[in-house]
Amino acid sequence: MKKILAFVAAAVVLMCTMASCNKTGGNSDISRASADSISRLFGELNGAQLKSMLEGDSSINQKELLSGLRAGFGVDTARSYMQGNQIGTQMKMMLVNIKAQYGIEIDERTFMLEVLKAVKSEEAIDDVAMREKSQLLDSLIHNAEKAKFIKNETAGADYIKARLGEGYKKTESGLAYKVVAEGNGANFTDTDSVEVHYVGKHINGDKFDEGTRKFTTNSVVPGFAEALKLMKPGSKLIAVLPSELAYGEQGQRSPMTRDWAIEPYETLVFELEAK
Repeated sequence: MKKILAFVAAAVVLMCTMASCNKTGGNSDISRASADSISRLFGELNGAQLKSMLEGDSSINQKELLSGLRAGFGVDTARSYMQGNQIGTQMKMMLVNIKAQYGIEIDERTFMLEVLKAVKSEEAIDDVAMREKSQLLDSLIHNAEKAKFIKNETAGADYIKARLGEGYKKTESGLAYKVVAEGNGANFTDTDSVEVHYVGKHINGDKFDEGTRKFTTNSVVPGFAEALKLMKPGSKLIAVLPSELAYGEQGQRSPMTRDWAIEPYETLVFELEAK
């Protein structure tokens, strides 16, 4: 039973190493080919883990375990054998969690066929090949997840284009800005420490951050640094940062919930007041 619990824990770890945890809906933006590849690889890797467990415990009857596995997974009405049923139930829940966290729906039939094939295979497990396949799985999931956020680029470009018609200026880098108050003195430079009251917003107007703190212009994201250097003491500025000048394809997650605080490819708006 300890080996069964160890397998369950390992399966959960495998699930949590894929891409990054976030709550999204559905996989309408994920290609069918990509979803099929993820289903096959995920099934194969879980099957290899299960096979390794079976090879290390001669007391487990493979036939009975697989029968219980199918029953626990919900694809067979055969008798539920406790060990296989426990793993099958855990796998089923794992796929449900993947859909909830990553927005990827694993094809259950493809997944289970790969699990069973891997367990029944007479070939020795190739640890190097398994690591390579695990890395490929990570890459596929990461790319599938990114595809859902490409729409943010278009929305951001449209937002900036509309601002240019409202008196905003655009720098060579792509930063859009509007001076609300000029301030006095010389513009801040790369080496200055600037005390700023800031309000960070999504382009829909929702606020994601606000505060007053000191920044050095070389320690913040490029668009924020560029905006600071357009300011003087006492000046007020609204800056619109395209994603490549903000958090890019990586976005930023909440450290507490791991939900997206700033989505990948998102354009951001900052209202800045230099002290």
